[in-house]
Amino acid sequence: PLAVEALARAGVPSVVVANFSWDWIYRAFVPEEPRFAPHVARIAAQYGEADLLLQPPIVCDLAAFRRRRDVPLICRRSRLSKEEARAAFGLPAGVKVILLSFGGIGTVRLNPGRRYQEDWLFVGAGRVEGPPEPFRLTPVTPALRYPDLVRAADVVVTKPGYGIFAECTANRAAMAHTDRGPFAEQRVLVEGMGAFLPHAFIPPEAFALGDWESPIRALLDGPVRWPDVTLNGAERTAAQLDAFVS
Repeated sequence: PLAVEALARAGVPSVVVANFSWDWIYRAFVPEEPRFAPHVARIAAQYGEADLLLQPPIVCDLAAFRRRRDVPLICRRSRLSKEEARAAFGLPAGVKVILLSFGGIGTVRLNPGRRYQEDWLFVGAGRVEGPPEPFRLTPVTPALRYPDLVRAADVVVTKPGYGIFAECTANRAAMAHTDRGPFAEQRVLVEGMGAFLPHAFIPPEAFALGDWESPIRALLDGPVRWPDVTLNGAERTAAQLDAFVS
């Protein structure tokens, strides 16, 4: 929001690409922290100086912006098929690949006392503590990107965020998610995800114990419906930006 205000003062037009806004996020904390109220108002006023908002799904209350346009889902898509992605990462055939995706939140611990399905292989690109099997670390390189690893997965175990939600949708990996805590954007995202991909909830207590089998099994064994989702949000956004500056 500060960048929008700075550009307005400099007489430079601005375009914001977002589906959540900081005034809306912080407004949820005002009942407990009334001191946030003037800052929420200031942020909303800053957003109001933007010339255009391009909003991908799923959206919160973005009333602070004067002019808004919808764009499709913005996501990173693998160029590989699921079979090609698994072969590229050296993952064996005949197993269910479950990706642990927890970037930026520290170590994920597998429960060494819990036995999972023998045909389940847990993979990840980060640091994971626990038994070496059934877990495997896979390298992510410029040639093999993170979306390729998502493509290789049947299910992604994660905490809900727009980036991983979008990549799961684009690369057809079901999503088993736990709770991030009292964040307003999480509720909106989780309520809207069903229109884009199959997903299941892991209660925080079960997640901490590594008790993930039931929700993962529901995604692997149950009827899976993949809605028809438009995935060219990046291209459409670029076209809108090009038209804006032309």
